[in-house]
Order: sequence, then C-alpha cells, then structure tokens
Amino acid sequence: MPSQKIMDRLAAGETLLLDGGTGSELQRRGADVLKGATDKLKAWSATANIEFADVVGQVHQDYLRVGADVIISNNFWTNPSRLGTIGLGDRWEEHAQAAGRIALSARDAGNPEAYVAGGTMEYDPNYPGRWFNSAYLFGPTGELLIRYRKINGADVQGHTTYSTPPALYDLYVKTEGGEDALFPVVDTPIGRLGVINCYDINFPEMVRTFA
Repeated sequence: MPSQKIMDRLAAGETLLLDGGTGSELQRRGADVLKGATDKLKAWSATANIEFADVVGQVHQDYLRVGADVIISNNFWTNPSRLGTIGLGDRWEEHAQAAGRIALSARDAGNPEAYVAGGTMEYDPNYPGRWFNSAYLFGPTGELLIRYRKINGADVQGHTTYSTPPALYDLYVKTEGGEDALFPVVDTPIGRLGVINCYDINFPEMVRTFA
C-alpha cells in the first residue's frame, strides 16, 4: 500500500480501493448463503464464516490482490436475530468472531499494510441490557484503532433491543470520556480514517463531522 496521504493520492488522480461485495461473491463461488430462503433473506452470508471459511478468506485476499486499501470483514447479519432465523441465534458470537479472524488473517497474508473494517452487534456491560450496532477498524499491526457505535437507528431489530449513543447521551459521554467518543477518528500514515455503518450513510453531515 502506498504511504502517501489519502488527499494527496486523490489530488494526484490515483484511485483508492475499498473491497466489493462479499456475500454476493461468496454465492458466485458456490457458498450456500440463501439457506433455503426464497422471498426474504435469512442470515445471508453469516454462516459462511464457519461453513466456507476458506472461501471467505480467498475473497478477501483477491480484493487485496487487485489493490484494495481496506477490506471489510464478513460480519453482515452475524447477530442473534438474523442467525436466529435458521436456528443459530445462540452461536452468533462464534460466527461474528470468525469473520474478524478470517479478515485479519487474509490481510496478513495478502497485504500486511492494509486496514480491516467491519461491524457487528456488541454488548457492553457498562450499559446493562443494552446492545450497540458497532463498527470497527483494525490497523496493519492488528491493533483496534476505532470502535464506532451507530448513531442513527431504531431501538428494535428483531428480538434484539439495541441502543444508539444519543439514546443514552449523558451516561454515554460520561462513561466514554467525552463527546469525541461519538465520532471517533484516527490519524494514520494514509490519512485520517473513520467508520460508519448501515443507515448512517444517509446522513452526510456525519462524514463532515469525522473530517
């Protein structure tokens, strides 16, 4: 990966790459991601982290091989409610953790300087009875650089109740050490990085806040 800053690379006309679709690519390579679904998806690609781990890793490595600067772990729907639709709700942590391990291992093998992003449901004992829809970013040496908790979202997802930091604003800001915890960013050799997830993409002012 080039060490120039993101803005310098863009100004020079260079193209920065994020990986592409994972679930659809797994399906194209023969992984069973439908699990009998016809009109509505169930757990989609979540179970591939256990059943087709080698294929998941190869997808990540292929994106790195063509120059991706960042890959995203296969954590889509690795949560209790979605895995519960196929009777695996009590094994969600196994599938979620496998996704992270596979992505980090693929990064180490394919391009040790790349970054790994992803997201999953997260329980924090500092907030009893609450869940967060969280995103994360790992650096080239495997350290957790950012943990971001989704700002924009409903309080119910299937049978899993989850919260956004604004729903617990005073407690959250006090516990996490200030308002900067709401929009974490990190300065890296390639520039300032932040992560958002899911519905947050509809709120461009969030990206401006990160910048």
